Amino acid sequence: MQKKEPDTSDERIIEIPVYHGSSKIVDISDILFPGPRADCDFGRGFYVTQHKTIAEEWVINEDTPIINKYVLKAPESDILRLTGRDWLRVVIGYRTNALKTSLKSPIVCGTIANDRLVPSFNAFMGDTIGDLRLLECLELAELGDQYSLRESAKYLRWEGSYSLRGMELDRAISRNRKRMQNVHNRVREIYRKHVDGEKYFYEYLDEGGYNEV
Repeated sequence: MQKKEPDTSDERIIEIPVYHGSSKIVDISDILFPGPRADCDFGRGFYVTQHKTIAEEWVINEDTPIINKYVLKAPESDILRLTGRDWLRVVIGYRTNALKTSLKSPIVCGTIANDRLVPSFNAFMGDTIGDLRLLECLELAELGDQYSLRESAKYLRWEGSYSLRGMELDRAISRNRKRMQNVHNRVREIYRKHVDGEKYFYEYLDEGGYNEV
C-alpha cells in the first residue's frame, strides 16, 4: 500500500516585505551560502528584517549604504522562532562559541542583538547581571526581529534597492544616535534591579547549548 503524503494544503504561509542593508546591490543571484560570518546572532546565513528603519541603521557607516528589498515567502514549518532563554542560548552559542548549538530549520527568526546591546552582553557574561535583566535590556532597545536564511535564497523574491543618502541618511544617523542614548541611560536602572529566578552566564555554560529537535 502506497504511503499517503501529509496534507499541507492548510499550512500557514507567511509573505512579508523584508530588507537587507549592504554596501552594494544584492540580487538573489548574489546571495552566497552558508554566509561569511559564523559569529552572527544565529550563525552563518543571509539576514533580513521586516523593519526598514533598522536596516537603514545597519548601514549608516558604509561608504555606499544601500537597502535591498525582498519579499519573504515561506511556510511556518520552515521557520524556527526563537524567544526568551532559547533565543539567548543560541546567540551565546554563535556569538561567543562558548556553547554548542544545533539548528535544523532553514530559516531562524528572533530579535536582533546589535551594538546597542554589547555593554549589556558584556555585563551578562561577566555575571554582573542575570539573563532576565539582559532580556529586559533587549526589549528596551526595540530592535525588532530578523530572519536568517541558513541554506537557500529560494524563499526570497528581490524587489529592488535604493541608496541611503542625503536627508534619509541624516535621519537614520540621528535616529540611531537617539536610540543608543536612550538605551544607555535606561539600562543602568535595569542593572540595579534585583530579579528573582534569574540565571547567570556560568549557569548557561553548565547546562550546555541549544539543540533543535
